[in-house]
Amino acid sequence: MPLSEVNKKMIKTYLDGFESKEEFAELDNWFGPEDSMPLLQSSQLEKSRLKIRKRLVSSVKEDSPRPNITYLRMVLRIAATIAVVVSAFWGYRYYAEHYIYQELNVAAIAQIKPFQDSVKLTFENGKVVFLSSKDGQNQDINGVQTIVDGQLVYNATSDAVVNNIVTTPKGNIFKIDLPDGSKVWMNAKSELSFPSKFVGAERVVRLEGEAYFEVAKDDEQPFVVTFGDQKVKVLGTHFNITAYDEGVQHTTLIEGKVQVERGGETMMLSPNEQVTMVGGKMRKKSIDASEYIAWKEGYFVFHNATPNEIMQQLTYWYDLKVRPDGSGSRERFSGKISKQMNLADVLEVLQVAGIHFKISENSLKHKEIELRE
Repeated sequence: MPLSEVNKKMIKTYLDGFESKEEFAELDNWFGPEDSMPLLQSSQLEKSRLKIRKRLVSSVKEDSPRPNITYLRMVLRIAATIAVVVSAFWGYRYYAEHYIYQELNVAAIAQIKPFQDSVKLTFENGKVVFLSSKDGQNQDINGVQTIVDGQLVYNATSDAVVNNIVTTPKGNIFKIDLPDGSKVWMNAKSELSFPSKFVGAERVVRLEGEAYFEVAKDDEQPFVVTFGDQKVKVLGTHFNITAYDEGVQHTTLIEGKVQVERGGETMMLSPNEQVTMVGGKMRKKSIDASEYIAWKEGYFVFHNATPNEIMQQLTYWYDLKVRPDGSGSRERFSGKISKQMNLADVLEVLQVAGIHFKISENSLKHKEIELRE
């Protein structure tokens, strides 16, 4: 029985699973019960079933009800509450680890010894090596200089120049020989930048922290130390510079003469004189210079120092943080204490002078010193 174009279209619609009830009834009547030819082959039937299933799944998605807005808002509020609780927990934990300090007892303080770490040598390219007099190893650095038993030895025949930055950690004093024969003693927590060979009209080094200089004399090439916005210029002499960021900057002359410059202001120093930067101005006074270099021999030296200044010196040696005294105390103290003592012994000596500190520690083992009320 030939199929008209209309009937072919209806059959295709049936196979695709998109027939209407009316179309299905018409097809059923058209074939009739007496027709022995099956409407669909088995393979065609299976394809049709797959198409119908796909259509049903799509229909279910399209006909699904929209999400309940009130329910969504409730879920979001619960999620936000959980986020706040979790953030508060981790925030408190961070606070507890970093900011909650518990006072240490005498036995715990007695275990705090001078902090020890290696002296670090850093190059312009960021490479770092450690200087140690105990390793007994030699290390050549590009043929320009060599580390021999923890000290730099310079190759005078090399034309190359390497910039060195030597950094001393807390609790360590380090002596270094410069390429011109000058000697420098660096106090704890200090940094000295200098070249492997001095070229040009001046021998220039830069200091952060504190150092004692014994400068080799050279009338043709003055020795210059820069620190902060100041500059000390010498030909050959012994002097001490203190230039920690936290404290007062001062230059102390032991022997010879030095010229201290800041901006357009210049001052000449004679032995046992000191220039101090106070309120942005340089002031000169007479002092006993030997007291100001006692640190080189292993002593804490306090000159008319406030409790805050004393605490700051202790942090350079025992790896402590300072909680500054905000009481505005005008008490001043002077004296000398060995740096080889444990912290508990140092605090005991200070107590005799009427200064009482307490040491606290947080969960990360960070220690803090503050004036006891």
